[in-house]
Amino acid sequence: MGGGVRGGLMLPNTGAPKTRIGGGVRGGLMLPNTGAPRTRVGGGVRGGLMLPKVGAPKSRVGGGVRGGLQLPNVGAPKNRVGGGVRGGEGEDANHLMSMPVVHVLTPESIGYTVSESPMLYYYVTDDTTLEFEVTVNRDENTLVQMRRSEKIKAGIHAISMESLGIKLEEGADYEWNVALIPNPLQGSLDITSTGGIRRIAAKGQMKDFNDYGKNGIWYDMLHDLTTRLEADPTNAKLLKERGDLFKQVGLPEVAELDYAQIKTKG
Repeated sequence: MGGGVRGGLMLPNTGAPKTRIGGGVRGGLMLPNTGAPRTRVGGGVRGGLMLPKVGAPKSRVGGGVRGGLQLPNVGAPKNRVGGGVRGGEGEDANHLMSMPVVHVLTPESIGYTVSESPMLYYYVTDDTTLEFEVTVNRDENTLVQMRRSEKIKAGIHAISMESLGIKLEEGADYEWNVALIPNPLQGSLDITSTGGIRRIAAKGQMKDFNDYGKNGIWYDMLHDLTTRLEADPTNAKLLKERGDLFKQVGLPEVAELDYAQIKTKG
């Protein structure tokens, strides 16, 4: 797994889909109670993640307990959306079927962090030279919007909120969006994905992904796992842990990237 920092973006090699919500316990992440709409919802316990009961309609449902993330109770629609074209119809949409797709790596509902400036992860399906844009909003107001024109490799990448100059206020909800831009003059063709994030107060000391998972802290759990994999990319246990985490929140295609590495290394 590789990465790097380019301008305000840190682009590591990793992978992810839309703004959505997942559920279940697989290892160590328990997602919190949220009151905003979700883009998608999952349920069940898988590993260390326990997914919450939700009071709004889901776009998809999962179940089971596997081990590491306990997702919180959310009472509104999902926050995660992605992997699609803004326009979405006609010849332009058909043409874009051959384009790479980008996905934010988040639960379907809002994801929690205890960090002031956490890392955000997203996944790109194919190598691309399309312009890339990241936007962070709060209360429908744009806090930062940054665009880059550099080759992006297929896989999982990260964005440093610190490098974007963003410090999250505790208890506030934010939205972040990534986009691939085929035509800067025609925004309806942008290939976009959106996720939600809320900073909460830490409940005691959390030292690793297991602790983050048990407390439903999605962003910090994913970052800890990914950092450990960057240091030890062939660790089958860590690959399975992260793969299970992605699968738990409805990102099976991203999970398969980690599972495939286990098979290759094995």
